[in-house]
This record gives sequence, structure tokens and C-alpha cells, in this order.
Amino acid sequence: MRRKLLAGLILIASPLVISAQVIPIHIDQADFLISNAGSDTVICKNHSLNLGSDEVAQGGVPGYFYNWFPSVYLDDPTKANPDCSPEETITYILTVTDAKGCTSSDYITVGIDPCLGINMIEEASIMIYPNPVKDNFRISGLPFSTDRLNVSLINKLGQTVLYNDYTALSSLGEVEVSLSGLILPPGVYFVKLGYKGTYLVKTVQIY
Repeated sequence: MRRKLLAGLILIASPLVISAQVIPIHIDQADFLISNAGSDTVICKNHSLNLGSDEVAQGGVPGYFYNWFPSVYLDDPTKANPDCSPEETITYILTVTDAKGCTSSDYITVGIDPCLGINMIEEASIMIYPNPVKDNFRISGLPFSTDRLNVSLINKLGQTVLYNDYTALSSLGEVEVSLSGLILPPGVYFVKLGYKGTYLVKTVQIY
């Protein structure tokens, strides 16, 4: 989509008459160039993902060039959607250049989840909702035999920002985790569930 600006004013003067005539002037201007590296995400260690979004570049003048920085763990940093196989949490900066030389940048952080197993339950049965979350969230799918569960909330720097022990579940096999009183930057966090020396790690998006 392109914007068209209409403008123009011509004054015509003579010894007896001064008049004004409006003449349309068409200026064809491209939309602003916008880059989209995608949303922050978390993957299991030794897994890979496709970076970027469905529309990595919009606006500007088509004929885009892409550059992802740093290039480590990428199959090709000049692709719109390179394959990424990180070994550690990493932030990539995407720079898009259009055919006229205009540039736009965006970034994405890819976190690494150890994805450790837990003996007491099947991982697929555990649900965190709502997700994304603002205030409180629930963990469901826990077995009623769970007599003590500890829950840690860990940020992308590996810092534990919340820790709670739960000794009883609700009648639905759930626990509620309250974020009340915490000032947490928006982003992806790890939810680490511990039970009798075994652990399961899930993720939650906080906004």
C-alpha cells in the first residue's frame, strides 16, 4: 500500500485581478519499512527452530535484504527465516534493507529449556493457564497423590524470581501461582516443578 499526498496552490496575478487556482500534485510515497523478527520463544536443548515471522519485512520498496546478528547457530544469516540450533539463550538482531537502502531492525530472544523429565506424571498432562498471563496462573493435570510440590519461576537470565511450596492440591488437581506484588518485565519465563527430587520445566509468557 502506498500513500498519495495531494497539494498545490498557484497564484495568478494581473494589474487588475489576483486569483488563486488549486492544482493537484501527486506524490507517490512508499509505506514505512517494518521488520518483524518474531516473538521471544523457548526451545528444548539440542532442538532447533525457524527464526522470524510469516512477514519478516513489510512496507518500504520490495527487494529486501536480510541480516541476522550474531550469525552463530544459524544455517544462513542472510535468509529471511534461517534455521537456528542454539546451545544457550541468545538474542538475535534482524536488520532488513529495502531496494532503496532504507533499513529497519527488530530482535528476538531464544531461550533454552533443559526439558528434564519428571517421574510422577506424563509431561503432556501438565497445563499452565492462562498463558500468556498477567497476574495469577494455574498449573493443572497434577496427580492427587502429590503430597508436596515446589514451583519456581525463573527468568531468562537463570534467576529465580519466585519460589513456593504447595502441600495440598485443589479438588481439580491444580495449584494456583500468584504473581501479586512482583514487578516482572514482560517476556518468557521458566516454570520449574519439583517433586521428590525430579523436575519438569514448562514455560509461561508474562505480559
